Amino acid sequence: MANHNQITHETLLAVCKPIHFVDKPKRLIRLGPGDNHRHTASVFLLHGFGDNAAGWFEPAMWWAERLPHVRFILPTAPVSVTMGTTSWFDFGGSGVVETTLAESLKNLTAMLSDEESAVDS
Repeated sequence: MANHNQITHETLLAVCKPIHFVDKPKRLIRLGPGDNHRHTASVFLLHGFGDNAAGWFEPAMWWAERLPHVRFILPTAPVSVTMGTTSWFDFGGSGVVETTLAESLKNLTAMLSDEESAVDS
């Protein structure tokens, strides 16, 4: 008797080809939802210190192909003057003003608001 709930190689194959958009001025990549799929959820993937949005492109594309109703948002952190590279916040010193964190929170809050209005519209 076959187990219909068993995950096979065929079930892991891509079910859709998600659209992707690179917004260079905003330093942002968006993947999904797939063609003819309703946008019902969004996932933000934030990279690590010194990386950028492109660092998450391949894993996000894999997920987007298998979750056609989800939009994946891959922002790039601002460049910290203190740290000298992309960073969501400054760290490593006493008295350091965390302007990078304030900028990151402002940008992420705006993106979350945009996504909230875009989901299921």
